[in-house]
Amino acid sequence: PQGDIALVFTDIVSSTSLWAKAPIEMDTALELHNTVMREACAAFDGYEVKTIGDAFMVAFTSSVPALKFCCKVQTDLAQQVWPEAIELPPISTAKDILLWNGIRVRMGCHHGEAVLEENPLTGRSDYRGTVVNTASRVESKAMPGTICITDTTKTAIEGHSEPWVVKDHGKHDLKGLGDVHLSLLITTTLSERLEWSDATVKIHRGDSYTSGGTQGTVDSLEKNKKRKSHTNTVKKTKLNVVKGDVTVATVGLMKDKQNMLFEYCNIMVRVVSDSANQT
Repeated sequence: PQGDIALVFTDIVSSTSLWAKAPIEMDTALELHNTVMREACAAFDGYEVKTIGDAFMVAFTSSVPALKFCCKVQTDLAQQVWPEAIELPPISTAKDILLWNGIRVRMGCHHGEAVLEENPLTGRSDYRGTVVNTASRVESKAMPGTICITDTTKTAIEGHSEPWVVKDHGKHDLKGLGDVHLSLLITTTLSERLEWSDATVKIHRGDSYTSGGTQGTVDSLEKNKKRKSHTNTVKKTKLNVVKGDVTVATVGLMKDKQNMLFEYCNIMVRVVSDSANQT
């Protein structure tokens, strides 16, 4: 495609840690992921511009086939049989619709004018310009398992009665682009994924919490007394999550570099400790 096009960027969530944890199983998972991507790309006449690791860049003639591609990918990924070592447990809705299964993939889409160029070494077509930079930045703002879109993309699909749901995602500061208003999109059958993106709550050590139908308990957030620094560590910290009629098994929590953010199983149940630096 040339000129006014839709670009999609994708990325597997927490792929670095998954590779470190189970390299053999992750290699199998990546093959499954790539097959799903390429079959969906062919189904909607997309052009695979390039891949970087587990990330795809795909071009389409317009936003509608681009988002149909995205929705098919999210649906098909949930239907795969993933290696057990990946340990991202399947979650079904009360109506037995498989909501989460296996790896989580973020996707971003932007519609606009792109400059087409040919790689002199490979002979393949590539793109440059603001539309490329925007689509790449938008992908990073998507919640795991959802598609993030710009207002330009949203306007382009208005009037098309496709089986998808769009939710406001607010304004985000995109590097080099300033504040950009974004939305999240997902196929109707997986629309409950958007509810998980709201489950954010601040807690103190040992507190229980409830947010948007999601309940959990965080315990054993203890200070590391073996080090001279005052960095808090997590010792056997676990989170029990109940989502509607679905009970998710207790799992460990992971912390980020600032020891302030905990993420459950790559699903958007986030627990932020605002007392992490207290003794």
